[in-house]
Amino acid sequence: MESDRIARIEDDFSMWLWANYGKQNFYLTEFRMGSGEEKLMIIKGINEEQAPEKKERDYCLSYPDENVALLKVNGFSSENGKKFKIFMENSFKEINIKKCENLIIDIRNNGGGTTALVSYLYGFITDKPYSEAKETRLKLSEYVLEHGEFLKLSKIAKLGDTRILIEQSQLKKPHENQYKFDGCTYVLIGKGTYSAAVAFAAMVKDFSTGILVGEETGGYASHTGNAGEIELPYSGLTLKVATVQNIRPAGYNDGRGVIPYVKVKVDPLKLVQGQDQVLETVIEMIKNR
Repeated sequence: MESDRIARIEDDFSMWLWANYGKQNFYLTEFRMGSGEEKLMIIKGINEEQAPEKKERDYCLSYPDENVALLKVNGFSSENGKKFKIFMENSFKEINIKKCENLIIDIRNNGGGTTALVSYLYGFITDKPYSEAKETRLKLSEYVLEHGEFLKLSKIAKLGDTRILIEQSQLKKPHENQYKFDGCTYVLIGKGTYSAAVAFAAMVKDFSTGILVGEETGGYASHTGNAGEIELPYSGLTLKVATVQNIRPAGYNDGRGVIPYVKVKVDPLKLVQGQDQVLETVIEMIKNR
């Protein structure tokens, strides 16, 4: 996918400079434009927190401006489920105590995880019924039926000869909590937003829960999952084939990612220099509201 390739270049460029030329505060870089024109650019180097041995935290809470809370969520990993829930409850408690009227949720670098944690986070920003998808389409081959130990027998029994099962999703109520946020919610999305994080973005857009800002998500809004692993008979290599397609809550599949309400064309050069154009756009929107 082209957006994935570009995102990887953008995310790793400063790291490549660090690996090839050593740690520096700034790099003087010469590059050639598409027109053939050559330019010099000063690019900011990585800091200690961005060094290879330092992994970016999965989630953190900060306050970039007055009356504005910024919640960075870089993953919905089921391995950290308990930690995730504790952090989110404490964060929304703090946001509630500070009486913040604006919340920014940043999922631009979120590769996904489990929808259970997506629903948990979503439950803090709405009190209206919702669903993660409009419908779920299950399609299984003979191989996956034979080797897919993760499948429930009840679902297999419903497949019949077509090997296809379509289930309509039912709306459900958000989980009860005393720290539900009732201000203005903004969600930052981009090329690094995938899988379950895309599902979160689609829910926010399709149920009008907040304002999406940034770039189209890297993953598709109607996404696939529950991959069955297959070993190729001659090479011994393994590949994964999705068995489920989740159609976004709005009920259509256009083969695109989630499109933001407010599009921000990110300049990769400004990005590696440390300028966050998407976040700056939201802060400006809040000030001018």
